Amino acid sequence: MSNALKSKDIGLIRTVSGLISNTDSDFTTIFNDTLAIQEALNNLQFPRDNRTYNALANALDSLGAFNPVTSPKDPGYSHPLVLSRLSALTDSSTAIIQTNKGNIIIELFRTEAPGSVQNFVELATSNFYDDKIFHRVVPNFVVQTGSHRGDGLGLSDYTIRSEFSQLSYDEGGYVGMASAGKDTESAQFFITHTATLHLDGKYTIFGKVIEGMDIVNAIDIGDQIIDVNILF
Repeated sequence: MSNALKSKDIGLIRTVSGLISNTDSDFTTIFNDTLAIQEALNNLQFPRDNRTYNALANALDSLGAFNPVTSPKDPGYSHPLVLSRLSALTDSSTAIIQTNKGNIIIELFRTEAPGSVQNFVELATSNFYDDKIFHRVVPNFVVQTGSHRGDGLGLSDYTIRSEFSQLSYDEGGYVGMASAGKDTESAQFFITHTATLHLDGKYTIFGKVIEGMDIVNAIDIGDQIIDVNILF
């Protein structure tokens, strides 16, 4: 377990942290290397590894080594809204997400979620989403993509603010920002298959599928984005 903590692979580190923190397991009786956990904490980069930081901090707490320096962090957001960057967009601006299964066209909600739309457009126009896979598919719930690792773990090197509005996930086709808590959104986004009202007020809605729901419903884990084209 110490080797996993030293690996710098956030997937392994979070798995080990979860095992240590699990009150139903007895890992704390066979592992108490708090120094290895502290070294892993010191090697993290923020805000990208904030969720891993919190997992390690919880593991330390389970070992009785909690202290304020390593208590779970609220990262806040580090990528502010710049209104001038939205000037090229209109209320009818759309994005064409080209996948290996076909095209998905989404309407962008510039007014309701300006920061999220700005972020999505910047990522799309810089080709960030090219070749990203759909790493998460939950039938009758969502498809999710945008992970720089391809497994859903880790954030980008910045976070954006949450933008909760009066919009509701009251039917399928809404496009939302993946999140690990308020103001932790970055690059990952999801599209809903159906109504998901329990997401209201927790996950920013920044768009809606206006064409291609059949493609959304056909997406499987491992399917890929080829390109995202913004129509200003």
